[in-house]
Amino acid sequence: MGWQWQKAKRTDPDRVARHWLILAVASAWVLAHGTRVEDAIARGRLPAHLHAPPACPPLAHRSPSGTRCLSVFLLGLHAAQEQFHRTRRWRCLWLAPEPWPHDPPGLTVTRLHTAETAA
Repeated sequence: MGWQWQKAKRTDPDRVARHWLILAVASAWVLAHGTRVEDAIARGRLPAHLHAPPACPPLAHRSPSGTRCLSVFLLGLHAAQEQFHRTRRWRCLWLAPEPWPHDPPGLTVTRLHTAETAA
């Protein structure tokens, strides 16, 4: 919903495909900006002073309840807009994945193990 795709009036499949490609690249770029901002907040530094991804990223900047105060997308969108206004760009961006969540209690998970996945 960040790019308001639902408001687009495109109907030609080729144009829709190009539009989605642009949205995918823009989303990855904005999320990378948000990751840098979030890593900087977690370390108590300004994002402009964080020039490389941290070796061991801490958990994201969260509220006491464990949820994010702002999404990585919104952090990144704000940071990218601010850089455009200042005509400055960060040269190094990165994406840091969230740890995989634990299975909830009481959930039975069956995983298929084959010779290919066991090797």
